[in-house]
Amino acid sequence: DRWRERRERALTKQAEQLGAECVKRAKVIVMEPLPPRERRVVHMALARFPGVTTQSEGDGEERRIKIIPMPAPR
Repeated sequence: DRWRERRERALTKQAEQLGAECVKRAKVIVMEPLPPRERRVVHMALARFPGVTTQSEGDGEERRIKIIPMPAPR
């Protein structure tokens, strides 16, 4: 449906902005808790984003994504 498509686009955009901030500041960023479907959207968006990796942490309703900067290649 349209709402879900808009939500996925907004999450992808937010993920990319946070990914860029994570790389720039070289700091881990922890997102707000998200439902499983939305966490998957964020993980997929950042899977192709250079310089970061993602990881989910927490349990149940409090599960959230950590965006982690990767060391620069030598």
